[in-house]
Amino acid sequence: MSTGIGETLSATRRRQGCTLTDASDATKVRETYLVALEQEEFATLGSHVYVRGFISSYAKFLGLDPAPLLDAYARVHQRPEQRDAGRDAPPEGIGEPTVVQVPVIPLAIAAAIMLLVILVIVLTGGDGAAAGMLAGVTAGVAARP
Repeated sequence: MSTGIGETLSATRRRQGCTLTDASDATKVRETYLVALEQEEFATLGSHVYVRGFISSYAKFLGLDPAPLLDAYARVHQRPEQRDAGRDAPPEGIGEPTVVQVPVIPLAIAAAIMLLVILVIVLTGGDGAAAGMLAGVTAGVAARP
């Protein structure tokens, strides 16, 4: 059953003087997939998610509003429960992002110790005496509560 999607995409592309290769390069959608869209051979493109993505990308490239084309596709090729899925809500199992609290003080202490180590090594030229002095200093800093 024809939806008019293929003809709309093809006619718009030809009217703009654009080749399938140009469209493929710009959208990063394989040329064979664009041909399938223009010929409305949607079954060769995989799941509905892929087809909808290809239609949307191609329509936007051509300067078309993808919504009417996506609606036409959904009316003919998707069951009613698939048509509205995901439009207003995130997929099941995906909620609000979790905020991870990172302890700042231990990270700041570790960064200060590392900077101290680098400073002592640079200032002393990296000899063995600096290592002994540094061990005492860092042990004292790390022992603080």
